[in-house]
Amino acid sequence: MPPYNDGTYIVGKYLEDKKDLKKGKTYIFITKDGIVYKRYSKQNDSGSFVSSDNSFYEPYEIKWSEVYEIWEFACSINTQELRIENLEYQEIRSMFKELRSEIRSSNKNI
Repeated sequence: MPPYNDGTYIVGKYLEDKKDLKKGKTYIFITKDGIVYKRYSKQNDSGSFVSSDNSFYEPYEIKWSEVYEIWEFACSINTQELRIENLEYQEIRSMFKELRSEIRSSNKNI
């Protein structure tokens, strides 16, 4: 997910059928527990597996029985300019993700 400031509006397109979920796309899930904006990875009979682009948060399953509506990301409306420090943070985070991937790859070859 692109970096969003607090106050950014995410606009969605109503999803008629959960079969239309596409791996790697972002969705707004309206559930019994509230509203979440997550990246979809897969589904099974009991629910949908989603993740945050923020690697500090673990992926998890949202049970179908708890989902009221699903909205596919259409666009965003920013109410303020993106702060420079957020961009620097994103670059640093990206660098650490790349390093982690390289370390995992190296460990597999050992």
